[in-house]
Amino acid sequence: MQQQIEIKMKSGERKVVEFWESVLNYVMIYKAKRYLQQNYSSRIIEPRETQMIASEISRINSHKNDEELISEHGLRKPKYIFRVHTGFKWNKYNRNHYDNEHPPPKIVKGYSFVIYYPDFVGRTPQYSIENDRGGSESCLIRFHAGPRYEDVVFRIVNKEWDLSWKSGFRCMFVGGILRLNFFFKQFSYRR
Repeated sequence: MQQQIEIKMKSGERKVVEFWESVLNYVMIYKAKRYLQQNYSSRIIEPRETQMIASEISRINSHKNDEELISEHGLRKPKYIFRVHTGFKWNKYNRNHYDNEHPPPKIVKGYSFVIYYPDFVGRTPQYSIENDRGGSESCLIRFHAGPRYEDVVFRIVNKEWDLSWKSGFRCMFVGGILRLNFFFKQFSYRR
């Protein structure tokens, strides 16, 4: 099949060259898999066995990662994802002085935190807001999960949160994962 496709491509009979090149790649991959199967596998592994092997490998890797997360104080460092939601504020002033090609400066509209506490046992992790020594424009948010885990601290913009569900506020702890999403209140100026 590979030889037939190559001959037809060289003769110019095949009009869509990209398609036939991808078919050739699939043929070569198939041939390589067959060669490896015939020459290097002593037995065929069933799909159930591959799932068990994959789960065992992921379990071993997670234990290795957990061992790496233990700090010098004997506390575990939780894994986290921290996302800043930014955007433009299109108020009357910005609409008059900026356009889509030259937008106004971006502002922080909110934050999302996802903190993973592996093998968590105990009370639900808590967060608290603390004043920042750097000034009143920023504050610190501290996530505390008890004596087994280190506290995680982030510096965020010091604005009033919109705590309504409609505007995206979420705070939940399920399956060892703490999720906190919030956006800031939008104040519109009116005369």
